[in-house]
Amino acid sequence: MASNLVLYRCSLLSYQYTSAATIIVGRRIVAISGNGFRACKPIRLARNYCSCSCPNPNPNPNDSAFVVANDEKYGNKQIISLTPRLYDYILSNVREPEILRQLREETASMRGSQMQVSPDQAQLLAMLVQILGAKRCIELGVYTGYSSLAVALVLPDSACLVACERDAKSLEVAKKYYELAGVSHKVDVKHGMAADILKSLILNGESCSFFLQL
Repeated sequence: MASNLVLYRCSLLSYQYTSAATIIVGRRIVAISGNGFRACKPIRLARNYCSCSCPNPNPNPNDSAFVVANDEKYGNKQIISLTPRLYDYILSNVREPEILRQLREETASMRGSQMQVSPDQAQLLAMLVQILGAKRCIELGVYTGYSSLAVALVLPDSACLVACERDAKSLEVAKKYYELAGVSHKVDVKHGMAADILKSLILNGESCSFFLQL
């Protein structure tokens, strides 16, 4: 219940629909069309516009969940911030398949492990794919494949996820887990630079809408 309330009242993500793209979730919004790719400004979290309104003169930052958005566009509304205590609660209620847990633990010992998304983010991405009924997905920067695997697990067999990664070592880990999870038939693995892969997709006439992960 609490996690649902957080998503409803203080969303940390932005969604944008355009005539050229389905929906983009993550740090940037990118529109895909036959003429190329258009990048918009990075999404700023709601907390950037917030200031503490707790009546306690010495509030504990771990417990002060309520803040007021003082930017005009937010209408000075009271919202719920994502405190460490609240985030611990969210993580304790995440539904993480065993294969994802194994991949997360293996990735934790690898160089660059901070690039992996958290279990709650992966669950949100998978949920959005299901809600949208997405059939074509693309991830730019797979790393070891945690988020792409979470998405592939909920895709129907007729769907396709294009997984792009420039680091061969990380990509081998991702491919191993696609196989272990039985979703390799849904994943089109592409090794190389994202810009080159995207240009290739356009040249091959694949500039239709994608659910995009960055």
